[in-house]
Amino acid sequence: MNLDYNFSKADKLKKSGKFEDAFLIYENILAKFPKNNRALNGKNLCIKFAPKHKINFVHDLFQRNNFLKAKYEVNKLILKYPKDEILYNIAGAIFTKCNDFDRAIQYYKKAIELKPSFSEVLNNLGELYNQIGDFDLAKEYCMRAVKTNSNYAEAYNNLGNALLQLGLFGSAKTNFEISIKLNNPDKYKVFNNLGLVYANIGDFNKSTEFLIKSLQEEPKNSKAVNSLSYCLIYISDFKYNQETEDFLSERYNDFDFQNQIFILHHSHVNSFIKGDNQKCLHIGQKLELEFERFQQSEHELSSKDLLFIKSYKNYIFKLRSILEKKSPPKRLSNEKLIYHIGDSHCLSFAHYRISINKQEYLIKPMLIYGLKAWHLSSNNHYNQKLLISRLKQIPDNSEVFISLGEIDTRFNEGIITFHKKSSESLDSIIKNTVTGYVDFIENYLKGKNITKYYFSISAPWIEKNKLAYDKKLLDLRIYTIKTFNENLSIHLKKYNSKYLDTFSFTKDKDNFSNKKFMLDSIHLSPNSIKMVEKLINNK
Repeated sequence: MNLDYNFSKADKLKKSGKFEDAFLIYENILAKFPKNNRALNGKNLCIKFAPKHKINFVHDLFQRNNFLKAKYEVNKLILKYPKDEILYNIAGAIFTKCNDFDRAIQYYKKAIELKPSFSEVLNNLGELYNQIGDFDLAKEYCMRAVKTNSNYAEAYNNLGNALLQLGLFGSAKTNFEISIKLNNPDKYKVFNNLGLVYANIGDFNKSTEFLIKSLQEEPKNSKAVNSLSYCLIYISDFKYNQETEDFLSERYNDFDFQNQIFILHHSHVNSFIKGDNQKCLHIGQKLELEFERFQQSEHELSSKDLLFIKSYKNYIFKLRSILEKKSPPKRLSNEKLIYHIGDSHCLSFAHYRISINKQEYLIKPMLIYGLKAWHLSSNNHYNQKLLISRLKQIPDNSEVFISLGEIDTRFNEGIITFHKKSSESLDSIIKNTVTGYVDFIENYLKGKNITKYYFSISAPWIEKNKLAYDKKLLDLRIYTIKTFNENLSIHLKKYNSKYLDTFSFTKDKDNFSNKKFMLDSIHLSPNSIKMVEKLINNK
């Protein structure tokens, strides 16, 4: 018997996954040479690994989404081949798909125990930790994966995701770029992630470039569609804004129904901000039709998203209708601007003019979706980055309106809700919220010689039948609003910034809204601009 030939043949069979054929060769060798260590070790290795055709069978079940059958089959193989790390890796993937994350983690860790340098398992476990939100552990395992295999493109992408969620944007960007250089087969995912990095650091022009690249690679990437349409609101450069809108419009029919709704929503808001009244009307009408069709369909959209889109749709419809009747003159090339930063409240005065100390200004909205005062007093909230990107766009020596705080004092969110869960006093929560909010903006704008006007919270809108409300809750809300406004007024004196007391002209004798200056239950009406003008000019 030619031992070298047989050993070489057995090794080739093992490498190709044909462990049963290799096993027979070792058995033949041991029949003649029972104490041959090389044959004994080879035979034991064959017993360790499950036959390739059986692994392929489980893999095929997994690919066909037959996870229950795949779980059953992989567990049978693990009982027979308990030292096969490949089986534990497959089991981890199957249990991840079944949302049994604890079991999946156990299987992945067993695979790593059997083979600590198994880079695929290290990456899979890191990806799972990303999925369940444990980004520190995701970072740890993905770093181990790329250390084990420095050419592992997918692991660099998963590492970048963990770093992105941890707010380490520079490091995240570096790892995404490495993943691209290593020819990640799912480039569209990496381009999408780079788009998110740039959005987080406030560079929406660059974010748009990468999100478009992602969609060019994979037109059905719904995450990139949603992110790209969202970017429309924040892209300050007219050229980039128009190119992005054209890109989404040209491919509108390629996207799913849910993304079409989001595209229409963001385009509707964007056209209003840009002052394109006809386009705003056209998109608004289309959004109305599509929104009704969407609600009647089986497509899913969260109740929060439905309310968000519907609220903006109705709000902009009212604002556009008023603007259309008044037909304010178009902006002159040399006209002075006053920048209005805020959530939806900043749209109420969009494209109107206001006179300050006999100088006329056109009001330019700078929208930040859902921006709340408490976002600025908490650590590293995403909206802080969006606000910074807006503040960067404001030239030195400018005038700025700031409308924040109303959301923070509602019945069902913000300060009142937080107080119910906290041992901290209500007065302390209000003071800390106001201080954090004002200090954040003032510190960022320091040295830019910007005149800042902070809007108070207006009197709360209560329907005619006040008996329908809990009196204690009504009193609590009034107290919260008045205390918030009082703290705001006092704290602004530290910076010599202006306080605009909208509560004073929107309240009735009971401190509820008199409804004379409100567009709806939340927003000031454009007709209140004259009252704001009087406050500023002390008339």
